[in-house]
Amino acid sequence: MSAEAPAPPVRPSRRWIALGAALALVQAVLLVRTAWDKSDTADEPVYIGASALLWAHRDFTYNEPAPVLPKWGYALALRLTDSWVPGTPADWSKVITHMLWNRRIERLRANLMAARSVTILVTVAAGFFLWAAGRRFGPGTAALAHALWCFSPTVLANGSLATADGWVTAMLCAVLWAAVRLVERPTRARFAVCGLAWGLALGCKVTALGAAPVLAVVGYVALRRAGRAAPIKELVVGLAALGGAAALVLWVLYGFRFGWVGPVPVPFPNWISGLLHQSQLAAAGHRAYLFGRVNQDGWWWFYLAALALKTTLGAQALALSRLLAWLRARPSRAALMVDAGLLAFPALLLAVLSLSRTQTGIRYLLPAFPFAILWTARALPDLRRAFGRAGAVIAIVLAAAGAAESLAVHPHHLMFFNAWAGGPTGGAYQQGSHVLTYNIKVAHLSKLTAVYDPSLSGPLTPV
Repeated sequence: MSAEAPAPPVRPSRRWIALGAALALVQAVLLVRTAWDKSDTADEPVYIGASALLWAHRDFTYNEPAPVLPKWGYALALRLTDSWVPGTPADWSKVITHMLWNRRIERLRANLMAARSVTILVTVAAGFFLWAAGRRFGPGTAALAHALWCFSPTVLANGSLATADGWVTAMLCAVLWAAVRLVERPTRARFAVCGLAWGLALGCKVTALGAAPVLAVVGYVALRRAGRAAPIKELVVGLAALGGAAALVLWVLYGFRFGWVGPVPVPFPNWISGLLHQSQLAAAGHRAYLFGRVNQDGWWWFYLAALALKTTLGAQALALSRLLAWLRARPSRAALMVDAGLLAFPALLLAVLSLSRTQTGIRYLLPAFPFAILWTARALPDLRRAFGRAGAVIAIVLAAAGAAESLAVHPHHLMFFNAWAGGPTGGAYQQGSHVLTYNIKVAHLSKLTAVYDPSLSGPLTPV
């Protein structure tokens, strides 16, 4: 199958299906062990408390800036494992203590693991959407993309937590799959499916809004590629179907509520209020830590540094090898257009986050990972075209090296640093962290969050 442009996939062989199932099983085991090994992070009690209020009292206001889809998931998991609903306080200041901290340690751990298990299920399922999108470029590309997803330390870290970052990234895998299908055949139904997936992503985190202009351009290109006589008119109709489906999803998630935001009556008002609150927080800035310095306004190159130091060297080398393969075998214009489509959302998100005054870690860039992973996985056909069989071997070896680098720190994926930074237990970050002497477990000074590690003789280690 050509890697030049997306094409309808053929039915996968049993060998490729078995490989995908094996990768998903391995990822599930890694995520479960990571989740079981780690105590609660700073945000998780807030999400769990909000989930209890949402289920017991239909309270959409607590933790309003964070959309509700992950909270519904956590609430369902907790309701199945713990009979907490009748005694849930309506006072948000008491509900977290009720859910986690005034009960036996075994119950705290069981509740935390129950909530995290839903994120694990969503993360593993998202890998199949990424695999399905990658099949349009060949079974090898699909398998490589799935492997990069399954062994990414950032995916493993956030895919094992009861927070929103893993959820929005997982839903964007579905958006990617739906967008690829839209390019294959741009119908109103496929525009609507794109909208449903995008609505689920918006129901996890407002970061997904950045996909809107990308989906509009992809829709237009798909219509032009299909030779439609009136692409603009059909695009307007298609985007109406897309936007309507997304709005319907949000309205359902917020219990068909209708209310006021300022002087305007709107559906799902809590989501809109949360969006406005998030924009205010972003404008206000946040203390950030990088290379031994604390800054309230951030750095334009913060996320570039995070990518350089918090992704595996194997994945970086695989991406670079793709560019080098282009020097030997120039890609077609169609292939470059596909690449532009895959990198549009990551580039937009990187630019927005880099210009923002609030920079709280690589997890904010995580929604770009599915698109960047599929772009990187397309190194396999490029290297094969440029160097023959040896090129395919190079791609597999580099991917395996990245997986080994991630597995070497398991289950401490949140603390992953690659060799450029000296690894998780060395390097300039750890030397600079000696100036942080707060005797607390989690210190939100950093856009690379600082966590106390007693094995390092007292310093706080950025993770």
